[in-house]
Amino acid sequence: MTARASHTGYRAGGVHGPAAGDKRCVVSGRLLPRERMIRFVVGPDRSLVADLDCRLPGRGLWVEARGDSLAKAALGRQFSRALRG
Repeated sequence: MTARASHTGYRAGGVHGPAAGDKRCVVSGRLLPRERMIRFVVGPDRSLVADLDCRLPGRGLWVEARGDSLAKAALGRQFSRALRG
């Protein structure tokens, strides 16, 4: 890796962009590692379910695993917007 590549966001091997497995928080919009996030999916009865093992089927949305982020998502409209209704 060259000196220039070390500060421009390029990763070893010439890959540019977020690390594999990074997810975008629906509250803050930040890209974070999956280990710092909680995945939510819509259940069959249209209820929102926390998918802690990341194994449930369906389109998931990710929220940073912090109390303030979860509260903002619940009180705001992030869940409904991200799940399209």
